[in-house]
Amino acid sequence: MKLTRYNCKECKTDFFVTGEVVDIPKDLACRVCPYCSNPITWPTHNEPRDFHAFFSERGFPLVWATNPPTKLKAVTVENYMKWYSLYFIEPNGNVSKVPFEALEKYQRDDGPVMGDHVFNPNVVQRFCAYEGHLIDIEALEMIIGRWELEYHGVRSRYHQELANP
Repeated sequence: MKLTRYNCKECKTDFFVTGEVVDIPKDLACRVCPYCSNPITWPTHNEPRDFHAFFSERGFPLVWATNPPTKLKAVTVENYMKWYSLYFIEPNGNVSKVPFEALEKYQRDDGPVMGDHVFNPNVVQRFCAYEGHLIDIEALEMIIGRWELEYHGVRSRYHQELANP
C-alpha cells in the first residue's frame, strides 16, 4: 500500500491519501479538502508524486527517507518496536522480505544476526556491501541505535544483575 501526499490549493494544507490513485471517472474524482472543505480533484496515476510510503505484509510502514531506488534493491525495516524481518524495496516499488538465511553467512564474532527483535548492524551492512544492495540511512540509524540500546544495553544490565544479586 502507498500513501500519496496532496496539497490543497485553497488552504495550502498537505494531506495524505492511502492506496494507489488510478484514473477515476471525472464525476467521481471531485472530493473536498479534509481541512477547509474546498473542492479538489485527485491527480491520476500518471501525474508526478513526491512522497513515497511502503508497508510490510503486516501493514506497518517501512522506514524510508528517500525516493524509491532506481537501480538497486534497498534494505529497510518496519517502523515498529519489534522487528521480525528486514525488507527490500525494489526499483519498481515492490516490497519483499530479505531471507534470514541470506544474512547468516555475514555473521562474524561481533554478535548474532539478530538479538531480541533487533538486527546486528554490522551483519546488515556487510550483507548490503557484499550483495550490492543499498540501505536506507534512517533505517540504518534505527538499527544501530536499537542494537546499542537494546542488545548491548539489556545484555550488560542482565550481566550486572547476575553478578550483583
